[in-house]
Amino acid sequence: MRRWVVVAIFFVFLLLHQSDRLLIGPLTTPIMAEFGLNEAQMGAALSGALLVAVLLFPLWGYLFDRFARARLLAVASFIWGGSTWLSALAPTYPAFLAARASTGIDDSTYPGIYSLLADYFGPEMRSKVYAILQLTAPLGFLISTTLALLLREAIGWRGVFLLTGALGLLVAGLIAVQASLHMAILQICVGAWLLCALFFVGAALRVPVDVAALHRQLRDRAEALYP
Repeated sequence: MRRWVVVAIFFVFLLLHQSDRLLIGPLTTPIMAEFGLNEAQMGAALSGALLVAVLLFPLWGYLFDRFARARLLAVASFIWGGSTWLSALAPTYPAFLAARASTGIDDSTYPGIYSLLADYFGPEMRSKVYAILQLTAPLGFLISTTLALLLREAIGWRGVFLLTGALGLLVAGLIAVQASLHMAILQICVGAWLLCALFFVGAALRVPVDVAALHRQLRDRAEALYP
């Protein structure tokens, strides 16, 4: 049972992380308008995280082989939540650029998740578990697009980043405790996290929604990414 709770925790981590990474796309227009950016400057903000992730893949791989992977993943989740908050609070374009680039620090931690889960599941089960985790990519796209289109007018792009950053910090706590707590306590922690997540998302979603307009924007964005 415990190993499936661990899978659920990392599913949530990957799902929210994918959503956060893709949020920048549908929020590009208000961000460019606020900072007065051109396409090249916005492109730098989009690609900075990718460059940082590429540079840090070997370092994370080395660290995962030498130190406790659960703790490292908790640190990665904390960095994700914190850097997303810094993006939301950035007063200038250079600060925003640095904050968005720092979100790439944890983008290269995925091998640690798969390595850790390999300790819980034998070869006959690993492919199924990895397939479940891979669902987070398309689901993350849907969640990021929906959140951005629903909330960017109501709470602004900064509010959207504050929301996802808060959820990232909560996930960091879950990952940190899962390795050492008794199963019953861990289940209580997971339940408390779900309640907090529902509270944050529910509070953010209490805004008027034009369902038809949302459907059109989702369709247009899906067609642009997957022609």
